[in-house]
Amino acid sequence: MNFIAKEISTEIDEDNNITVAFSSSNDEYFMIQFSGEFDEQDVKLGTDTYHIEKNNQSMGTFGGIENIQLYSDRITFNLNQKGQLKLEEKNIQITINCSDQQFENLSLQLSNIFNSKEEHLLSIHELKN
Repeated sequence: MNFIAKEISTEIDEDNNITVAFSSSNDEYFMIQFSGEFDEQDVKLGTDTYHIEKNNQSMGTFGGIENIQLYSDRITFNLNQKGQLKLEEKNIQITINCSDQQFENLSLQLSNIFNSKEEHLLSIHELKN
């Protein structure tokens, strides 16, 4: 899946749940949601991680990302086997156009989601390539 993001949204709600969403002008979207607090049931069910979704709820899963490459003009989500199966994609590449402040906020929120545990899935490359 490749698209140009018309809108990039990063939100943190009152419970510190993080949502990062990219949407196109053609109703395509890719969204990541993360709750920083998990209970025993979440651990048992394997839902004690981030959730990703492509275009609708039926194309979503908990986990599913092998690594992320963030550049100032694009972001690529390389999916692992689980992500590929659920989203029917090998990767999601999104062209982005954001201000320095928006890029900094996007980098921060993605770091809060993907570099908060033992695994460090996010690589940030600030220069355009």
